[in-house]
Amino acid sequence: MKKQLGLLALFGILFFSSCLTSLHPLYTPETETYDAALLGLWKNEEESFLFEKAPKGDYYKLTYQGKDSAPQEIETHMIKLGAYYYLDFHRWVDNSNLYDGYNVLTPTVDAHNFFRVSWDNQQLQLIMFDGEKIEELLEQRRARIKHERLENDEFVLTAQPEELQQFVLKYADELLDFSSPLELPKVSTR
Repeated sequence: MKKQLGLLALFGILFFSSCLTSLHPLYTPETETYDAALLGLWKNEEESFLFEKAPKGDYYKLTYQGKDSAPQEIETHMIKLGAYYYLDFHRWVDNSNLYDGYNVLTPTVDAHNFFRVSWDNQQLQLIMFDGEKIEELLEQRRARIKHERLENDEFVLTAQPEELQQFVLKYADELLDFSSPLELPKVSTR
């Protein structure tokens, strides 16, 4: 658990303990979609997700807040693959002042995390990928997808978006953790 949290902290997304992490996005122009029904505040006792339309483009600006954490802004894209929808989470970056305060010693590499999503007017459900199942699949060489193992023995996928999409289409049902989806009731539509 600590290893997984350490990896997520490294990539700037602290609120998920099991995920599919990639250097490249899951979305492409052909697979990206947008649904205004996702906009608004979704909240349970532990955390809240505020989806707003991004200032430029048809994607979302997500403000996430855990029970004991500061708000985090996350760029979020919706993808339709087959019959299912997925969200691609990436650290929100304001490119207008990208180089203000830039330090050559500070790493600038970000990652993407993917989750299957379903929603209606009353509830949002995020189904996470099981990191251990993914690792087992890769170690057994049952799936061939570009990836790297990090120093802390975690891995990150390095495949391009099209290859990632094929991986998700082929293995999602096997690799998703359906036992404990994150469920959030809708609080407001904002």
